[in-house]
Order: sequence, then structure tokens, then C-alpha cells
Amino acid sequence: MRPFINGSPVFWHVGKYLCRVEHKLWRRSVRSISIFSWATAANLGAAGKATSGGAAITQPSQMGLTDFQYCMSVVKKADYENYLCCLLLPKELQQTAFAIRAFNVELAQIKDITRDKLIAQMRFQFWKDTLERIYSTAAPPASPVAKELFRAVRRGNLSKLWLRRLIDSRLDNLPGKPFPSVDAIDSYSENSVAPVLYLLLEAQAVKDVQVLK
Repeated sequence: MRPFINGSPVFWHVGKYLCRVEHKLWRRSVRSISIFSWATAANLGAAGKATSGGAAITQPSQMGLTDFQYCMSVVKKADYENYLCCLLLPKELQQTAFAIRAFNVELAQIKDITRDKLIAQMRFQFWKDTLERIYSTAAPPASPVAKELFRAVRRGNLSKLWLRRLIDSRLDNLPGKPFPSVDAIDSYSENSVAPVLYLLLEAQAVKDVQVLK
């Protein structure tokens, strides 16, 4: 028999709570992150021009930011709690951690800032293609997050499996349908959150995920 709270299944209450959390993150990301990420602009062939109005897109270097500082800024604005957590890591791990977190933010905000499913799929495809380039001999796209992720992969020998799983989990949940059960919520969390933790472990030369148990 399924547990109930106030006459409703537990997973209904959990789903309602998650919706509130996602709505809070959406409001924060809309206030803080530009609707066109540098990565998407580059992928769609913007060639330094915004798609509407023809104004030039300001690159991080033009704002006096390095790629690393840009990633820090993205995480600070959209995922402040984990921004603080990254600052508590040893200095030698912070650059890799912020690259991973910024990549996760880029993926998480796609569904919130893009209402058109086709455009959202194009954005996810961009990151799939970017991963292929990162793990090949090709240089990464001219995106600060992609370039920092490229360096993080080379520096920490990060597994492609976990990065790809972050993309796939968000893409599979693109329609934004309610979770039908607690098991579905658990599966989504395992595939959209846990890989970030596994990657942070790998950055510290820990490859065995059983260390979390």
C-alpha cells in the first residue's frame, strides 16, 4: 500500500515541492542569465551578432572576465548554494568544479528559457556535439563554458559517461511532464544530479562511485 499524506500519495507532495523549487530556480535564472548563452549563439552561427537587432554580443573577454571567472559568475547567479560549496574546495579543484557546475547550469536552464521544443533540442544537440569535440582532437567551440570544460576534462581525466548522462537526463525530461511516481523522481535525480558529484570525485582521482555508499 502506498503511503499517503492528507489523503494524497506521497509522490504527489514530493512532485509539488520539486515544482516549487524549479520555479524558484527559473525566476532566478531569468533575472540573472541572458536568454542567449554564448554557446548557443556560436552554434547557431551568430558570428558575433545577436539574432535580433544586429547588436554585437559582448564576449567575456570584453567584460574583463576570463573563461574561469565567467563560469564562476554563471554558477553564482544561477546556483548560489553550490557556488558557495565550490569556494570551500581546495584551490586546485575549484577551477574544475566551477567548469562542471557551469556546464550543469547551461543544461538546467535550457528548459526554462526556451519554450520552443525544437530550439531546446538544438541547444542540447550543441552540447552533445561539444562533448564529441572535447573528447576528440578538435578544439572546443568559442564558448567560455565549453573551453573551461575542455580544460577540466584534460586536467582531471573526467569520464564522458557522466557528462553525457547530464545532457540525456535533461533532454529526456524536456516535455516537463509530472513525475508519475517516487521511483521516477529518484531515477531523474540519479541521472541529473548524481553525475555532477561523480565528476567532482573524479577530479580528485576517485573513480569508484561506490565510495558514496
